[in-house]
Amino acid sequence: MQNRSKANILLSSVLILFAVTTALRFIYKDSFIAGLLAFTAEAALVGGIADWFAVTALFSKPLGFSWHTAIVPNNRERIIEKITYMVGDELLGVDSIKNKLSGLNMTGALLDRLLGSMDRSSLENHVQNLVTDNMKLLDRTKITEDINALIKENLKKENVSDEIRKLLLKAFSEGRHGSWLMLLLGKAVEIARKPASREKIYKILKEQEKYRQETTGAGAFFVKTLLNMSHGSKHTNLFAISGLLQQELVDLLEQLKNPEHPVFKKLMSNSGGLIIELNEADILPQTIQNWKNGILERLDLLEALELMISTVVGSQIYRGEAVAWIAGHLDKYRNDLSQDDEMRAWIDNILKEMLEKIIRSEHYLIGEIVKETLEAFTNERLNQFIEEKVGDDLQWIRINGSIVGASAGMLIYLFTNLVYSPYVVPVIQRLLGIGY
Repeated sequence: MQNRSKANILLSSVLILFAVTTALRFIYKDSFIAGLLAFTAEAALVGGIADWFAVTALFSKPLGFSWHTAIVPNNRERIIEKITYMVGDELLGVDSIKNKLSGLNMTGALLDRLLGSMDRSSLENHVQNLVTDNMKLLDRTKITEDINALIKENLKKENVSDEIRKLLLKAFSEGRHGSWLMLLLGKAVEIARKPASREKIYKILKEQEKYRQETTGAGAFFVKTLLNMSHGSKHTNLFAISGLLQQELVDLLEQLKNPEHPVFKKLMSNSGGLIIELNEADILPQTIQNWKNGILERLDLLEALELMISTVVGSQIYRGEAVAWIAGHLDKYRNDLSQDDEMRAWIDNILKEMLEKIIRSEHYLIGEIVKETLEAFTNERLNQFIEEKVGDDLQWIRINGSIVGASAGMLIYLFTNLVYSPYVVPVIQRLLGIGY
């Protein structure tokens, strides 16, 4: 620090001056000037040393003197507590910050900072850069999952049971549910033809053969009979038998698709009656809702959504349209806000209320941050921190000590020799009756 060097140089100079003037005073005992210089130098030296001791005692033990020295390190906890209180509760108190916020034009500042200096073309370029930069940071997988969850959640909330119930009742009353039943049987035929169906039949036969002695019931009796008959025929291979059963199942389902088939007619009659009974029992709406939710649970939109998002993100056309749409709305809102004083005031109040709530709930963090920062300082670092802030001013105390000491010494010497000794002392002596 510059002032430390100045203070040291001044104190050294005063020490040398004191030595020189003391020697002159010894040589010229009756010299008024020699006495004045010596007394002034002595007072300056005393003032300089006293203030050097005082300033140094703040941070360490000058000359090893331990009584009321090293004030900062010895009072470390109290200093940290006081600084924390001063910053958190006084300088940056809730009311202080709130008063500052009340005078701010936040909406105007935001408009000027974000959009004020941009024309429409510059605004589009700025939005283009923002969109391009943020596209690279997009987590497409998470976005896809979030959109998928959002769609399903909102569809589950939609109550479509009344509309579907009305359609079902109308279709059954008009006999149009036969086409639905035909489609259902057609789908059943497709499933029955798949290799997986044969494997499922084979697995059932295999399990029944393994446990045929332990199983009971009409179904088990049928399978046991079938297995016993197979042992007496050329189809001893269970997989071959499963193929025959699969074909029989397909043929049966194909026959059921005939509208004149008795079973088809029975299904037509029973399904219509079931719908009417469910509707009269108020079970149909909940059944439809459960059916809808079940479909939504099995519905997988992830692949389609991911393809859609990748297409939109990778397409310059879509991106350009998005940029133009965003920039257009920003430009419109900017113009509307710039002309609507009431709207700006309303937004300003909302922003300030939000900030005030955050400040009140999180204000303690200011003190915590100050305290944690200061507590991390060692004694040496705390001394250095304080000296960096006020060290130069403290060194001026030393400089002023020598200057004030010299001035006071000179005035005292002049008063003593020019006023006190020649004029005041004789008066006192006469009053006291003391002779010369």
